[in-house]
Amino acid sequence: MTVQDFIVNYSATFEYLHKRYGKAAVVALWEYLGETNTELYNMVAEGGLEGYLRYFYGDTGTCSRENVEGGAWIDEDGLYTEHLTGCPSVGELEERGKRPYRYYCEHCYWLYHKSLENHGFTYDADFELQPRETGYSKQCTFWARAREDAV
Repeated sequence: MTVQDFIVNYSATFEYLHKRYGKAAVVALWEYLGETNTELYNMVAEGGLEGYLRYFYGDTGTCSRENVEGGAWIDEDGLYTEHLTGCPSVGELEERGKRPYRYYCEHCYWLYHKSLENHGFTYDADFELQPRETGYSKQCTFWARAREDAV
């Protein structure tokens, strides 16, 4: 199965679970998948936000391999910001004439939040997957920073 085929099946799986069992079942799946990502968990444990950034945007990082439009950075105050202006997964679904699962973009939050929160960071997201005349707006922004009680 190609990555592109996987994206279509991934979205279809979310849709199926939601129709059959509700959104809570989809979120439970995402949380479970997030808990199995030991590489990300370990990179955050060892490198904090820099490890998180490296996991996604390093030479072999997920976002680097997927050619995500946008980027991420950590500012001088320690705030991690990631702003995507074009999600390749949603773009792939559109190219194949498939409608993304309505809450598709939330999977990023649910997959990754514990790797940060369990290591003393907050994690917030703002998703924009709204139909537009030319398709979907595929923008999202994530923020993470050290929790005040963890500093």
